[in-house]
Amino acid sequence: MVDDSTRPACEGDEQLFYPGCEPAGLFVTITDGCYQTCSSADDMSCSSDAACRTAWINPCVCEPGATCCAACGAEQWLCLSKTIPYPLEDINASCDDTLTAKQVLDGLQSPYAATLLYATDAETALTLGLAYEGGTLLCHPEILAPPGSLAPDYPARIEMQIALTLKTDDGFFDESFATALDG
Repeated sequence: MVDDSTRPACEGDEQLFYPGCEPAGLFVTITDGCYQTCSSADDMSCSSDAACRTAWINPCVCEPGATCCAACGAEQWLCLSKTIPYPLEDINASCDDTLTAKQVLDGLQSPYAATLLYATDAETALTLGLAYEGGTLLCHPEILAPPGSLAPDYPARIEMQIALTLKTDDGFFDESFATALDG
């Protein structure tokens, strides 16, 4: 149950929402606050600085004295700031209508080949591989600096986990691990 004295007062057609527990990977995680509801990604009812996105909410915020449900997470279409990072459905989904994860991954041109020179002057072929093996693709929308500001614009970017492999022909190195890619 939520203490009514700490609830913000929502204006107009906004409603109070709280984040759901255990955030789901394909939904935007919100903070406590007032949001306007919408119906789909194509819904044009949001203000010009917001987009209709699916958020992960707590559907069981109880009114004082009311019986509450037992669920702790559900999806809800909300008008959210265009600057809030949001998950992409797959590698072909557009981030901020500017790029896709596939374009970022295609730009990697993996694998990379080089020659490793040991301190003993011995040489071996080295291969560095980068591959996306699934997981959350997080779009960070473009952020434009205020007009007349000296602050820089920030282009849209996609954040994801990739597998990095490092292998030498002599077998001395055969490593692989997950790392973050921000492209």
